[in-house]
Amino acid sequence: MSTKLKIESFRGDNLIINLAFTDKDTGAAIDITGWTVFFTAKAVVDNDPTDASAILKKTVTVHTDPTAGESQIAFTAAETNAIPVPISYLYDIQYKTDTDVVKTILNGELHFDADITRRVS
Repeated sequence: MSTKLKIESFRGDNLIINLAFTDKDTGAAIDITGWTVFFTAKAVVDNDPTDASAILKKTVTVHTDPTAGESQIAFTAAETNAIPVPISYLYDIQYKTDTDVVKTILNGELHFDADITRRVS
């Protein structure tokens, strides 16, 4: 079963989601070398295998510290800038191991508020 978490951000801001993979029984870090992490956010759940309707999506294959089980999903300000606001989306985070095990680890609501300041220079 995945964990539910509401993520809140502002349109046009960088969004960073840090992940730490640990053994649920021992708390020890899991080596995620060779794993792929997927983030997808959509307005509604659909059956599109390409996730073309995603408002945001990211595939992570290079992790911050794979032997320590650490990864990061990062969106730039430019990537979040075009999102209509205020609005909430549904998201999930899945991983696929080097032995093709797929598991959803986190899901919930992703909410973007309007940013008042639009200039950044």
